[in-house]
Amino acid sequence: MIARKPARSALARTLAPLAVTLALAAAASGCQDEGYVTLFDEAGTWSLVRFNTEGSFAELESNNRRDNFLLFFERTSAAEARPAGRMAAATCVDQMGDSGLQSSTCDDGFLCRCFDYNYEDATMVMTEYAGEGQTLYTPEDGEPAPGEPVTIFLSEVPEAANTYGFKPLPFMLFESDGMGSEYQFQQKAASFFDKTGCATICFGAAPME
Repeated sequence: MIARKPARSALARTLAPLAVTLALAAAASGCQDEGYVTLFDEAGTWSLVRFNTEGSFAELESNNRRDNFLLFFERTSAAEARPAGRMAAATCVDQMGDSGLQSSTCDDGFLCRCFDYNYEDATMVMTEYAGEGQTLYTPEDGEPAPGEPVTIFLSEVPEAANTYGFKPLPFMLFESDGMGSEYQFQQKAASFFDKTGCATICFGAAPME
């Protein structure tokens, strides 16, 4: 007697439930073939609320300094591409030239720095460029060169709404050492950034609404 092969229809019935199970498992794991996952939507204005540059977190103590250390993200990548764009950073300065997080009276405008960035999951990579009329800083011995990519690790701040941690920031931005400094930013209305003038310097025009 010759043994018969299983009928194709029976084999198909056996494999079909298995294919459905595997597809559901892949969806549950967060694996996506299209699009990119990011921790939060970065577009718009972010205001510094807390910082750790000396071993413990501190808050901006003066009303003059609150909402005067700002980031603005403008995404320029296509919807299906890896998230990327440009970021403008605004640091308030006073009439004595002081831009310190704990000392500036913030009564004489803003200093601007400009960055390209890309973003996926909970990581950003920022690369500084010279905005309109600007030159990049000249590093001293042992300092990182401007224009080198800097990896930023992002985290959620659970006790504060719309607030996320950045560790570190690029060297010298908001007193960052470029390695272990930590910052917490809260999302604000896009118009908060208008007063700085940094969007024009970094993007060549006012930020997109």
